[in-house]
Amino acid sequence: MDLSLRFAQRDTLSSPLMEMVGALLATFIFWKGASDVVNGIWSSGSFLALWPVPCPFTVPQNFAEMNAQIQFGAASAERLFELLDEVPNIQEIPNAKLLAPFTTDICL
Repeated sequence: MDLSLRFAQRDTLSSPLMEMVGALLATFIFWKGASDVVNGIWSSGSFLALWPVPCPFTVPQNFAEMNAQIQFGAASAERLFELLDEVPNIQEIPNAKLLAPFTTDICL
């Protein structure tokens, strides 16, 4: 339960934070490109060719959620390995007799 709450908290915070970073990056690239076009450093065609570069950063939900999914999977794997490493309570007694295989059905 504690792990699920931490996962939800980090997942809730990571998406808006990554979207804000992506929006700031897109704004900076737009501002810098537009000022370079106005100052004659670039042509408007060069600026428009560069504009798609920040697009993957404006929708980073997959990137933000990837770390949370990896952490959730790692915690699940840790619990699974704990269960697999556990020694069973029921142990076979030494010199136990082998039973003959069933030849008929088991009925209640």
